Amino acid sequence: MTANELIGLIPRHVFRELSAKTKIDHLVKKLTGEVMFKLILFSMLSINKLSLRVMETLLQSCQFKAFCNYRQYIPQSRYNSIRDRICTIKADYFEELFAAIFTIYSKYCHTKRLIN
Repeated sequence: MTANELIGLIPRHVFRELSAKTKIDHLVKKLTGEVMFKLILFSMLSINKLSLRVMETLLQSCQFKAFCNYRQYIPQSRYNSIRDRICTIKADYFEELFAAIFTIYSKYCHTKRLIN
């Protein structure tokens, strides 16, 4: 399974519900929790030497937009904005997101095993 397929398994409403529940995107317009999660994941999978400047470049890349299935414009952000968002984002969001993704992925693997 590729990273694109894994991201494709996560419905958009999961990100919206967790955002509302944890209030992660309160007063945030550009770098939402969903964008940050996908940017961090994409960066870790794509680059050996990760840096904020590399993440800044990846944020606007066509590959990242394809990875995220974004048809809309992702606002441009500087590396210091990415740094500030990483520093201030609540860990609770990522914990709950991990639990939700684990549940979705477990169901997917279970049904895949039953089919095969």
